[in-house]
Amino acid sequence: MVWFCGQRMGRLAGSLALLGAIAPIPTFANVTEPLDATSPVILASDHAAPAGTAPTFNNESELGQSDRPQVALNLTDLIQLVVAGNRDLRDRQLQRLIEQQQLVEAESRFDPRFTPAVGLGTTQTFADDFILNRNLRGSIGGSAIEIGDRTALTQSAGVLGEVTTRQGTQIGLTLDALGDTPMSLRLTQPLLRGAGTTINEAPVDIARLQESQNFLGLQQTLIETVSTTVTQYTSLIQAQAAVEIQSQALARRQQQLEILTALVAAGRRAAVELTDTRRSVANAERDLLVAQTGLEAANTALLDQLGTDQNLLFVAAAETIRDLFAAAVARVEPYEVETLVAIAYQQRPDYRQTLLAQDVAQLNLAVAADDLRWQLNLEGDADLGDASNTTLGLVARRTFDDPALETARVRREVETAQQANRLSQQRIAIRNEITNRLNTVQTNLVRVDAARRATENARLQLEATRELFERGRSGGNLFQVISQEENLVTAQSQELQAEIEFLNSIVALDQSVGLTLDIWRSEVDFTPAFSPPTTTEPLAPTDITEIEVGNP
Repeated sequence: MVWFCGQRMGRLAGSLALLGAIAPIPTFANVTEPLDATSPVILASDHAAPAGTAPTFNNESELGQSDRPQVALNLTDLIQLVVAGNRDLRDRQLQRLIEQQQLVEAESRFDPRFTPAVGLGTTQTFADDFILNRNLRGSIGGSAIEIGDRTALTQSAGVLGEVTTRQGTQIGLTLDALGDTPMSLRLTQPLLRGAGTTINEAPVDIARLQESQNFLGLQQTLIETVSTTVTQYTSLIQAQAAVEIQSQALARRQQQLEILTALVAAGRRAAVELTDTRRSVANAERDLLVAQTGLEAANTALLDQLGTDQNLLFVAAAETIRDLFAAAVARVEPYEVETLVAIAYQQRPDYRQTLLAQDVAQLNLAVAADDLRWQLNLEGDADLGDASNTTLGLVARRTFDDPALETARVRREVETAQQANRLSQQRIAIRNEITNRLNTVQTNLVRVDAARRATENARLQLEATRELFERGRSGGNLFQVISQEENLVTAQSQELQAEIEFLNSIVALDQSVGLTLDIWRSEVDFTPAFSPPTTTEPLAPTDITEIEVGNP
């Protein structure tokens, strides 16, 4: 396919060399060749530029603001600025602070907990015989001192310690500095329900899997942000080229009006013929204004994406688009569906999230099944002090006729089956999506070739009709000249649309396969996007100070 387009474009380039009298048509250059830095698709002006030169924004009516600073922005710099300043991406980064803290909380499940406790109070007894009730002295024991017939002063000071091991063993230690029992030890070892590392480590494993899912979610957000940025940049290119197309159309029609006015003055044409030509010029002025409005909209979209309130006008850099287009064409030829699908199964964040969700469902099912078992524990207590004692025994517990446990198990089984279905469906969807997008890319490449040939034909027809009209020969009337002019503008617009759709379809294919970040990683530093923010303060509007500002 690329070879076919190359042959067509070679013949096209030879034909274009014969058309010096007509202003150049905006184009991304040969399908199989890099863009020329002087391509009029890069910049726009109100007037047609000489062949081989790049038109510039110099006209106040074109920009709307004569003093508006312009920024020659290449795509790499744009992506880097978006990574640092995009608000949606920043919100997702802030969410990572919560998610990472949740993982820290889950991983501390087996860390010891120590609770110092100090207490001071009074105990009042209203019975006839004053008997000191030591049960009122707090959770760590302590001591009581009689200060009246029915009143005692209670005081306690100590430390409570608890720890759960990965095997499910629960150990409690109480140190009492003021009580009769300075040390108490409690131990519970599950033998059935809650026993073993698999069940006890399940909450930690689930938290780690969810953290991996959260990281992939950030990666997916970054991919979407980068893809959107690239398509917005190509939209800026399209808007600039549309302005150039309409500028050249207006220049040609103004030239035609000047020629016709001279012919009318010489008596070779009727004055009534000026009406249609003036209408054609007015239509061209209207279309140019619409194109300029589209350029403003594309520029505003980039300002929003960057998160800046600076009053700037971006101008797409020629070398970036040239390299992007050439690289896109070069990558299309070796693409095969099976290879791309295999890469997608390894690269796509959403697919990897589904795999992790399946693992989470399996762990939840194991925990739910364990909750249905008998609770059989080895329990022991030991008090060390003036009256030391030790207790050790087996305790079995089970709640009968509790449908909640069975409901939980059924729910987890259903979730596991649903996750398996989602995984299978996603594999099918990924294959179909990549197949369709690869077909779209290849079709768009052929469309570019067809659109360029159509533009060439329209230009030749306009040139021939104009020559016949200027020489007063049959087959070349004013209506035909205007019609051919409109056909040329339509063909140019369709060619531009085909080229932009080809670039955008490549961006969509890269996103479907999961290659977006890999493609840009060598040129863009994505580290700021994956690093947690150092502050939770809102981002200030992006200040584009690292890019040279001026007239490109």
